[in-house]
Amino acid sequence: FLINYTSNPPVNWNEVESILKDLGAVKVYHIKAKHSIEDWFLSDLTGILKYLKLTPGSKPNGNNGYEKMKNLFKKSNRLYVKGERINGFIDSIDVEKIMCTNCSQLKPLCKELNVRCPNLVSKHPKPHSNKNP
Repeated sequence: FLINYTSNPPVNWNEVESILKDLGAVKVYHIKAKHSIEDWFLSDLTGILKYLKLTPGSKPNGNNGYEKMKNLFKKSNRLYVKGERINGFIDSIDVEKIMCTNCSQLKPLCKELNVRCPNLVSKHPKPHSNKNP
Protein backbone atom coordinates (compact mmCIF):
# COMPACT_ATOMS: atom_id res chain seq x y z
CA PHE A 1 0.00 0.00 0.00
CA LEU A 2 1.21 3.46 -0.84
CA ILE A 3 -0.10 6.49 0.98
CA ASN A 4 0.34 9.91 -0.59
CA TYR A 5 0.22 12.84 1.83
CA THR A 6 0.74 15.60 -0.72
CA SER A 7 -0.56 16.33 -4.20
CA ASN A 8 2.99 16.57 -5.61
CA PRO A 9 5.02 14.09 -3.57
CA PRO A 10 8.80 13.96 -3.99
CA VAL A 11 8.44 10.27 -4.90
CA ASN A 12 7.56 8.77 -8.26
CA TRP A 13 4.87 6.34 -7.05
CA ASN A 14 4.58 4.63 -10.44
CA GLU A 15 8.26 3.77 -10.20
CA VAL A 16 7.81 2.50 -6.63
CA GLU A 17 4.87 0.37 -7.78
CA SER A 18 7.00 -1.09 -10.57
CA ILE A 19 9.78 -1.95 -8.11
CA LEU A 20 7.31 -3.56 -5.69
CA LYS A 21 5.90 -5.70 -8.50
CA ASP A 22 9.42 -6.68 -9.54
CA LEU A 23 9.94 -7.80 -5.93
CA GLY A 24 6.85 -10.02 -6.11
CA ALA A 25 3.90 -7.84 -5.13
CA VAL A 26 0.79 -9.14 -6.87
CA LYS A 27 -1.19 -5.95 -6.40
CA VAL A 28 -0.27 -2.43 -5.28
CA TYR A 29 -2.94 0.01 -4.12
CA HIS A 30 -2.50 3.78 -4.28
CA ILE A 31 -4.46 5.32 -1.41
CA LYS A 32 -4.25 9.10 -1.14
CA ALA A 33 -4.85 10.74 2.21
CA LYS A 34 -6.77 14.03 2.22
CA HIS A 35 -4.98 15.25 5.34
CA SER A 36 -1.75 14.68 7.19
CA ILE A 37 -1.41 12.15 9.99
CA GLU A 38 -1.40 15.06 12.46
CA ASP A 39 -4.94 15.96 11.38
CA TRP A 40 -5.96 12.40 12.23
CA PHE A 41 -4.16 12.52 15.60
CA LEU A 42 -6.14 15.67 16.46
CA SER A 43 -9.32 13.58 16.25
CA ASP A 44 -8.35 12.53 19.78
CA LEU A 45 -7.45 15.93 21.18
CA THR A 46 -8.32 14.70 24.69
CA GLY A 47 -5.65 11.99 24.49
CA ILE A 48 -3.07 14.42 23.13
CA LEU A 49 -3.75 16.97 25.88
CA LYS A 50 -3.51 14.26 28.53
CA TYR A 51 -0.22 12.99 27.05
CA LEU A 52 1.20 16.52 27.03
CA LYS A 53 -0.21 17.24 30.52
CA LEU A 54 -2.06 20.28 29.18
CA THR A 55 -5.33 21.62 30.58
CA PRO A 56 -8.38 19.76 29.24
CA GLY A 57 -10.16 22.01 26.76
CA SER A 58 -6.93 23.65 25.52
CA LYS A 59 -7.42 24.65 21.90
CA PRO A 60 -4.69 24.00 19.33
CA ASN A 61 -3.79 26.90 17.07
CA GLY A 62 -2.30 26.74 13.60
CA ASN A 63 -3.28 26.55 9.94
CA ASN A 64 -2.96 22.78 9.61
CA GLY A 65 -2.60 19.64 11.70
CA TYR A 66 1.19 19.81 11.76
CA GLU A 67 1.24 23.41 13.02
CA LYS A 68 -1.41 22.61 15.63
CA MET A 69 0.56 19.62 16.92
CA LYS A 70 3.79 21.63 16.93
CA ASN A 71 2.12 24.43 18.92
CA LEU A 72 0.54 22.03 21.42
CA PHE A 73 3.91 20.40 22.04
CA LYS A 74 5.48 23.86 22.41
CA LYS A 75 2.90 24.75 25.11
CA SER A 76 4.13 21.65 26.94
CA ASN A 77 7.80 22.70 26.52
CA ARG A 78 8.38 19.83 24.12
CA LEU A 79 9.47 19.69 20.50
CA TYR A 80 7.30 18.05 17.83
CA VAL A 81 9.29 16.88 14.82
CA LYS A 82 7.28 15.38 11.97
CA GLY A 83 8.19 11.76 11.39
CA GLU A 84 10.11 11.31 14.64
CA ARG A 85 9.12 8.65 17.16
CA ILE A 86 7.56 10.04 20.35
CA ASN A 87 7.82 7.69 23.33
CA GLY A 88 4.40 6.77 24.72
CA PHE A 89 2.43 8.97 22.33
CA ILE A 90 0.64 6.27 20.33
CA ASP A 91 -0.23 4.40 23.53
CA SER A 92 -1.87 7.53 24.95
CA ILE A 93 -4.20 8.28 22.03
CA ASP A 94 -7.41 6.41 21.20
CA VAL A 95 -6.68 4.75 17.85
CA GLU A 96 -10.25 3.38 17.62
CA LYS A 97 -11.66 6.90 17.99
CA ILE A 98 -9.27 8.19 15.32
CA MET A 99 -10.18 5.34 12.95
CA CYS A 100 -13.92 5.92 13.44
CA THR A 101 -13.62 9.68 12.99
CA ASN A 102 -11.69 9.17 9.73
CA CYS A 103 -13.60 6.07 8.61
CA SER A 104 -14.56 7.42 5.18
CA GLN A 105 -10.89 8.02 4.34
CA LEU A 106 -9.77 4.66 5.73
CA LYS A 107 -12.61 2.63 4.21
CA PRO A 108 -10.76 1.65 0.97
CA LEU A 109 -7.74 0.46 2.97
CA CYS A 110 -9.87 -1.39 5.54
CA LYS A 111 -11.85 -3.06 2.76
CA GLU A 112 -8.70 -4.33 1.03
CA LEU A 113 -7.20 -5.53 4.32
CA ASN A 114 -10.54 -7.02 5.42
CA VAL A 115 -10.49 -4.93 8.62
CA ARG A 116 -13.79 -4.30 10.37
CA CYS A 117 -14.72 -0.89 11.72
CA PRO A 118 -13.81 -0.59 15.43
CA ASN A 119 -17.46 0.36 16.11
CA LEU A 120 -18.56 -3.03 14.80
CA VAL A 121 -15.82 -4.81 16.74
CA SER A 122 -16.95 -3.09 19.95
CA LYS A 123 -20.58 -4.16 19.40
CA HIS A 124 -19.62 -7.73 18.45
CA PRO A 125 -16.28 -8.42 20.15
CA LYS A 126 -14.11 -11.30 19.02
CA PRO A 127 -12.18 -13.28 21.64
CA HIS A 128 -8.80 -11.97 20.45
CA SER A 129 -9.70 -8.68 18.76
CA ASN A 130 -6.86 -6.17 18.46
CA LYS A 131 -7.61 -2.56 19.43
CA ASN A 132 -4.93 -1.12 17.12
CA PRO A 133 -5.21 -1.11 13.29
